[in-house]
Amino acid sequence: LAAGASGFEADLQRRLALALCAYHERNFARVRELAIETLQRFPGGDGIEDFHWLLGLVSRGEDRLESYGRALEKVPRFPLALLCRGSEYAARGEHRKATADYDLLLELQPGMAWARISRGIARKKLNDPRGAIEDYDVALSIEPSASVFYHRANARKMLGDTAGAIGDYDAALELDPRHAESLVNRGNARRVLGDLAGAIADYARALDVAEPGWSYRADVSARLAEMREQQGR
Repeated sequence: LAAGASGFEADLQRRLALALCAYHERNFARVRELAIETLQRFPGGDGIEDFHWLLGLVSRGEDRLESYGRALEKVPRFPLALLCRGSEYAARGEHRKATADYDLLLELQPGMAWARISRGIARKKLNDPRGAIEDYDVALSIEPSASVFYHRANARKMLGDTAGAIGDYDAALELDPRHAESLVNRGNARRVLGDLAGAIADYARALDVAEPGWSYRADVSARLAEMREQQGR
């Protein structure tokens, strides 16, 4: 904006730019200050939904949901607010509400891979693995990643498609050979199919590549010891 720009819209744009810069710099206190000040100064104005959304980003608990809700009251088809509120619902385990927000978001932006992935995860949590696979298929056509192959493999496993799951774990590991969760789950699938040596190799490799504080380390170590003992009988 040119120096000396005046008027409501110019001031709102300047404030939005300042708040976004502060967020990028992780100065969340400044984001909150700018958002609250702007909401007080321009209640109900055009473009004010951005500041409700920003306030949600730097809030917690019910205040976060309330801020996203106010942004969506102002503009019901606000993509960023839908994405953020859906993510917040998902984090709380409210997967039906999350899916409703992702549904509307994907009507607006069907090519948003992150929304496809997020809805796929929510659908799997709601025991809809076929719906999850549909979303993962689209996400993979847009932006293939180890994480999405991993999630699709897990959905295939829910359907009893163990061979298909292993194929997706293979694809995940081609993209990221250090994806420990894919190694463990491929090991589980191989064990189901009677491939004890393959399962042992996957568990051992997962322990090698995982970070020291990996939350599954103790469980996988115990499983590996049990299977090695079984192999030696």
